[in-house]
Amino acid sequence: MAAPFSAVCGILAGVKNNNQTPVRARWHLAGTAQFDEADLPPDLPWAVLPFDAASRALARQLTTQRLVDGGQFSGTVVPCTVAFGDGPTARHQRGLRRWLARLLNPRSARIRVGKPTDNPKWLQRQFYQGLAAKPESFDALFQSVIAQPMLADLSGDEHRRVRRHLKVLAARPNHTLTRLGDRVLGWFWTRFYSDVEIAGLTPVRGALGDATPVYLSTHRSHLDYLLLSWVLYRARLAVPLVAAGINLNLPLVGSVLRRGGGFFIRRSFQGDPLYPRVVQAYIHSRLLNRQPLEFFPEGGRSRDGLTRTLKLGLLKYVVEAARDPAMPPIALVPVGVAYDRMPDGGGYRYELEGRSKRSEGLADLPKAWRALRSDPLGRVRVSFSPPQRLHRDSALAEVGWAVGQQWQTDMPASAVGQLGLIVPGFAGHRARVSELGRALAVLQAAAGLPRRRDCLDEVRQLGYLERDEGEDAIVYAPAAARDQLSYAAGALRHRALALGLLSIAVLGGASARRTHSLFELAWPSMAPDLYLDADWSPPLDAARNALAEAGLLDPKPNANYRLLAALAEPVVPAVTRMLAILRQHLDAPDAELDEQLARAHDGARDALLLSGRSELNVLDIKAYRRFVVHLDDIGARVDGRLTRRARRTASRLLLAFEQLDRQFVI
Repeated sequence: MAAPFSAVCGILAGVKNNNQTPVRARWHLAGTAQFDEADLPPDLPWAVLPFDAASRALARQLTTQRLVDGGQFSGTVVPCTVAFGDGPTARHQRGLRRWLARLLNPRSARIRVGKPTDNPKWLQRQFYQGLAAKPESFDALFQSVIAQPMLADLSGDEHRRVRRHLKVLAARPNHTLTRLGDRVLGWFWTRFYSDVEIAGLTPVRGALGDATPVYLSTHRSHLDYLLLSWVLYRARLAVPLVAAGINLNLPLVGSVLRRGGGFFIRRSFQGDPLYPRVVQAYIHSRLLNRQPLEFFPEGGRSRDGLTRTLKLGLLKYVVEAARDPAMPPIALVPVGVAYDRMPDGGGYRYELEGRSKRSEGLADLPKAWRALRSDPLGRVRVSFSPPQRLHRDSALAEVGWAVGQQWQTDMPASAVGQLGLIVPGFAGHRARVSELGRALAVLQAAAGLPRRRDCLDEVRQLGYLERDEGEDAIVYAPAAARDQLSYAAGALRHRALALGLLSIAVLGGASARRTHSLFELAWPSMAPDLYLDADWSPPLDAARNALAEAGLLDPKPNANYRLLAALAEPVVPAVTRMLAILRQHLDAPDAELDEQLARAHDGARDALLLSGRSELNVLDIKAYRRFVVHLDDIGARVDGRLTRRARRTASRLLLAFEQLDRQFVI
């Protein structure tokens, strides 16, 4: 008899039925059962691990099928593991410690029913997946690290240096602190956020099997560390060790984070050849110990909402670890995180304007607390992608690209992000409710975004939109909300790239040939940073179909013009940056490159400001240099000058782009 099954959703702190079914056996045994699959085959026996009387009594409350010993079985079975509690004592399957765990936690049984399997190793791994790691002294950790192949040639003084590095680097997870953190964070998410939406976690848990997970998350806020650990703990998966920057190793805060599973690495490995070897040995030893890990491959928090280019240093160590014949299986789990409101938006603008990053300190905590309390924070969305198993022949570049693409494919599509893509495209950030709804429907159809009817109400509750009275009222974005809308839109900008470019072409009256010229110039320069495939034909066809169905291929009616300008908005920052560079090459071909880039930067920023837009997405000077490299690569720029064909294409694009807004001058 299959037990009830419910999805993991909502604020987990307030949802007791988190994909769980209450179970009670005899007078003293109780707990909850968690299912990896909704519909279990009715004819398979259940393999129970451990196969003691208490475990069998609890399993019998969930099924009428035959129970077999999970330690020794043959054929296909339904795996059912039973642990009492989730601390280190729960790891023991027999003997005095198993009896002690049952005595201390008789009503805290954690029963997990997995997908059918014929692999006994899978059953063993399922038992340990949600339990705290075995406690390890620092001396034992040190011996484990120096035993790794990359440190095998060291001795004496070098061992002492390794020990010093390890004291700063290593996490010292404490299960008592983890349980306390679960309660504190449960209160925090419930108190400050209206919802925490989780997608894809149940399939991930079932698909991991005997693999050790390495969670690779997008990075938006310092809250990411706490959020993912808390979600995984609530989902009965082992809390990972989390890679954090050494800048977070602050007095008191660093100690708490370290005991919560954080390990601290330097921003740069240069200057000390031993240090990267110690980091690699530490990661290698933790994976050998089947300890889940969590990295933020972007290297730092995204300052504009866009997914940053991956830094593959730590991921390289994981890929190399998978080549070790003694290494247990490893699976990479991409995770996307999206917030409706970024508390540190002002700090991101400060850095994008070219000023140096402010160092974190204890003095920032009161300021962060005030920011959290001052405005409604809306929802947090976490999306788990299917695990990607590493193999001995896995190539680092291919693995990194696959992770980036999976992030983009499964990126949570918030209401704030969807409206943030199009609202700035209306003059003055103002639009009628009817035309905003129409533009949103076209965007969702072309970009494959989920259709939601409550987008407008949800964004208004956050204060990002104001509304006049009336049946077809006018809504507008206050100036203070525009950076937040732009930031949220950054997470979805890749989904609207083709639609935005096509809308610009339609506004300029471009023929099919000139539309293709625009895509040939713009798509290769934008797609790699957004982890999009080089072939732009399928997304262009989808965008053209969406515009045709909405009757928007003719820009002459004013209503169509307004909608096309709004639909072009997702690419306005990137195209503004691109055309600002082309303008400088046309107007000042003999100027030095640095001077051209500085003028292009100022011109793009001023163009967005004069048109009433946020300039947040054109402040990064590195993006300007990347486009110049692209021009060199495709042969459009030779000896520092645009070719004749490139000049002609640039002139046409500038004329077409000016159709977006008569005040928009680059």
